[in-house]
Amino acid sequence: MSSILRFFVLLILFFISQQGLADSPPLQWAPAAERWHPGAPQVRWAPLEEYQAIERDFFLLQFDHARSQLNKVKSEYPHDPSPIFFESSLMGWECQITQCSPEKRMRILTLLEEGVELVQTLHKSYKSDPRLLTLSGYLYMRLANVYGDIHQWFKSVRAAKRGRYYLEQAIWKDNKEDSPYLPLGAFYYFADNLPWYGKSVGFFLGLNGDRQKGLEMMKRTASSSGVFQNDALFFLSVIYLSFEKEYNEAWKYNEELRKRFPKHPQFLLDQAFLSFKLGRREMALRLYDELILYCHTQKEMPCHPHYLFRSWLGLGEIEMERGEWQKALNLFEKATPYRKITFYEPVARWHYLRGECYRHLGRDSEALKAYEEALVLEEYIPSQAELIHYHIEKWRSKN
Repeated sequence: MSSILRFFVLLILFFISQQGLADSPPLQWAPAAERWHPGAPQVRWAPLEEYQAIERDFFLLQFDHARSQLNKVKSEYPHDPSPIFFESSLMGWECQITQCSPEKRMRILTLLEEGVELVQTLHKSYKSDPRLLTLSGYLYMRLANVYGDIHQWFKSVRAAKRGRYYLEQAIWKDNKEDSPYLPLGAFYYFADNLPWYGKSVGFFLGLNGDRQKGLEMMKRTASSSGVFQNDALFFLSVIYLSFEKEYNEAWKYNEELRKRFPKHPQFLLDQAFLSFKLGRREMALRLYDELILYCHTQKEMPCHPHYLFRSWLGLGEIEMERGEWQKALNLFEKATPYRKITFYEPVARWHYLRGECYRHLGRDSEALKAYEEALVLEEYIPSQAELIHYHIEKWRSKN
């Protein structure tokens, strides 16, 4: 009975998704000589070098300079829609590096929706420009990601499908341009990286993925010298670190980013974590200490608390490997002030590791409490859930 019900649910989701896509007007292609309607404003694009410099400013954390350059581009090229996308990227990086207010997150969403509306209007006049197609694909893919973050799943699916369509059209128009391959590759990779139920829904919604194809596409952008090369390096570093668990491969991309942007806290944190995973304990200790010092000395642009939380967590794990349970517990306690303003997965792991320390120190009741707090976030640590259950049952059988 449950399988029949699931089938009908998936069928309903499919029709809802198709209905949502019907709201967007289909693209119509025209020869180059006919692509302008009479009186249509011609798009005078800013040189790609301008955006490459702005994108580099993001990674150098020179956000004020990037914003001033964006304003300059907007004044010199008023019909170029690209600044909307780059402004949303700028705000996204600010949210990742520092703390982000709900108002700023909503501003990012509003910007992307405005950008999508603008490129849809331009497509009516200027139908087959690869650069406009690529920009449209980037806008829709980022919008899909933002919708997903706020759990607006149907809007996310619609935006992702639309983004894939534009990116595939951009590649069809000009397969020598490397920029469209990054978001399209990410789409293929993550669509294939879903759990079985996600893939089932994705099949009905037309969101079929291809892991290997996705990786090859992203590597193509990473090996280019285009606007989004650094983004592609970052994507691949995160994917090999967090999803593929191929730490040597992740190290290769992270090391390149560290050479280019040595003061970027995200790349420093990732290198510290990779050092720990690859058995380079002393290097990991040095890098975590360097990140903590960096965050404590940033006055004009304070670090997001996530970086301090992960640093104390990493230092504690190193002490656990040495069997220094009390020292590890003391380091985990230093992370406590930051645990409510970070992400779920490291907080779940923090609870679990504290439980392990308490257990080895013979403080069983405190261990039980920490394990149970970790179980509240069990979905984020499925590989450890059975182990937690085992320790809880073992403790209860003793009492």
